[in-house]
Amino acid sequence: VIAKSWFPIAIAADMQQAAPQIEAYLVVVGRRYLVMAVYGALVEKGGFWRDVAVKSFAKAKANYHSITRDSVAKLLADSAKN
Repeated sequence: VIAKSWFPIAIAADMQQAAPQIEAYLVVVGRRYLVMAVYGALVEKGGFWRDVAVKSFAKAKANYHSITRDSVAKLLADSAKN
């Protein structure tokens, strides 16, 4: 639960050295309420961070609950339009 709060701060501060830990978290944790804030921060920051989101989701989506998978897919699709 701490990671859900800390990772968006690290993303906003552009701490790219945290990317491997963020990706590992998103691949292991599949609860929607624990991953959406992190994905949201990744998408909002854009660039390198959006790429981390896409890469992490590609690895994790098979293990996500369908609601989580659909929510993240929509977030990524909507961000691709902008």
